[in-house]
Amino acid sequence: MSATLLAEVRYDANGLIPAVAQDHASGEVLMVAWMNAESLRETLETGLAGRPRAAWGANGRPPPAPPPAAAASTARGGRGRW
Repeated sequence: MSATLLAEVRYDANGLIPAVAQDHASGEVLMVAWMNAESLRETLETGLAGRPRAAWGANGRPPPAPPPAAAASTARGGRGRW
């Protein structure tokens, strides 16, 4: 897909487009997801169907970093949780 064609893709207000994965032989819809411009570009450049679900959130953006592990509370002689 050329850069000109990529520029013509219409994204929704959140910057996403629907992406549908189908079985080549049967046409059965296997998955419907959302892609942003970066994931579409990467998919077209690499020929791969995108990243694992954990790498992109449902909103088409990478998920936020996980919060740091809560410090174990040993107050009252506990083992970390009470």
